Amino acid sequence: MVLLSGFCGDNHSFDYTPTNIENLNYLKVRNGAYDEVFMSKTADIEYKEESKNWDYDTLFYALFQNNLFAGNVSFTADIVSAMRIKRRKSSEYNWDTLFEIPIRTNKDFAFERFDKYVRGNTDYEYSLVPIINSIEGNLSTSSITANFEGFFFIEKDTIICAMLNTELSHQRNNNGTTITTLGRQYPFNIKNGNANYTSGSLKATFIDMIGCDFDIKNGWNFREKVDNFLTNGKPKIFKNAEGKMWMVSIIDSIPQDFSHHWQMPIHTINWAEIGNAENVDDMYDNGFIDIDSRLI
Repeated sequence: MVLLSGFCGDNHSFDYTPTNIENLNYLKVRNGAYDEVFMSKTADIEYKEESKNWDYDTLFYALFQNNLFAGNVSFTADIVSAMRIKRRKSSEYNWDTLFEIPIRTNKDFAFERFDKYVRGNTDYEYSLVPIINSIEGNLSTSSITANFEGFFFIEKDTIICAMLNTELSHQRNNNGTTITTLGRQYPFNIKNGNANYTSGSLKATFIDMIGCDFDIKNGWNFREKVDNFLTNGKPKIFKNAEGKMWMVSIIDSIPQDFSHHWQMPIHTINWAEIGNAENVDDMYDNGFIDIDSRLI
């Protein structure tokens, strides 16, 4: 070895070759003095004595500056302007943007969002996307299967659930007129406009729950809140566990039938579809989400 060079090239010639390790869950370093530990998803990196920079392939970079911090929050807080949460069905290709969270300080990275607008019995994928200089970065994805029980009427900040004495009926409305003429065996069907929507009716008993028990005694108070919610004139997402889901408006009066039990009346709720419950433009226009995808 002469001047830090040997017959193989330089002083790092006999270093271990970078290798690809999958399913790595933790890293332990011990019995030594370490300046830093760097981990990347790619083995195609240049070895340098100076400090490295975070990029989209970096997984772990510990500098041991009186702590065990190995993330890049302090780095990304300076360049990330927002985080977007996107969703798609596992069987589809295009992503829909549901949320955008502004990032101004490190604390803004600690956030939580709930997606109430999913079909039951359906597989979804979610992605978390950083926005850097108005450009979307790499996606971090996760998959779920949406499962729940009962019928739900949903607004942006309110959810009402019905699980007792439920009975759903609905129909597809396709406006058209049948005209018969002299000398013709079969009639003509004339359709005016593009109207093609679903309307229906739900019968259900609304009772609040305390823990795992129905609060029958105070049911009247809960039903008053339900009636105020159903008649406030705002659009709602209506869905059930089977996977049916519509964006609806409540129409007509809402009678209560006490013939079955004086403390457990059955509501009859008539509704009509007013938009596409899975179209983010319709969701924004009707106040379910805050981000207008047409502007991004």
